[in-house]
Amino acid sequence: MKKLVLILSLILVSVVGVKAQGGYRGFVDVGPSIGERGVSLDVTTAHGYQFNKNWFLGGGIGLINIIETSDYDSYYDSEEWISIPLFAKVRFDMLSEKSWTFFAEANLGPCYDLEYEGVYFYGSTMLGVRKRITERIGINMGIGCSVIPSSYYSSEYYDEVEPTAKFNIKVGVDF
Repeated sequence: MKKLVLILSLILVSVVGVKAQGGYRGFVDVGPSIGERGVSLDVTTAHGYQFNKNWFLGGGIGLINIIETSDYDSYYDSEEWISIPLFAKVRFDMLSEKSWTFFAEANLGPCYDLEYEGVYFYGSTMLGVRKRITERIGINMGIGCSVIPSSYYSSEYYDEVEPTAKFNIKVGVDF
């Protein structure tokens, strides 16, 4: 079942991310996420179709480097691992004809965790502002919240993973 979800997500990203004639738009974002159990560095890219001056729909992939402190096992001071989210992205731009534009966006999809070799839920929301550089290129800055996999108990016998919410700040470019 997990492999099926992963395969379907890859197909979705491939189909939605294909360059559409005239309406293509892409994003690359980077930033830290801070939560109860530690920090992570998130790098994501999304590509899709800009339907009109306000609505975008696409698919994306990311790389999340998670560093967590362990509350339950004093043997480990911290853990570090990589997760790869595959997601659908929806974005709404307000006042899009202006030099400064406000936006709201959401990313939802599965997240493959390389350390625990499982597929977990990934979600991210963001509110921010876009500064238009040229007609097609802009700089994005935003704050939001994301839900990513997190270990809550780790020992030499087994690992437990659950989602955790993290506050994030991201900076990026769209084209």
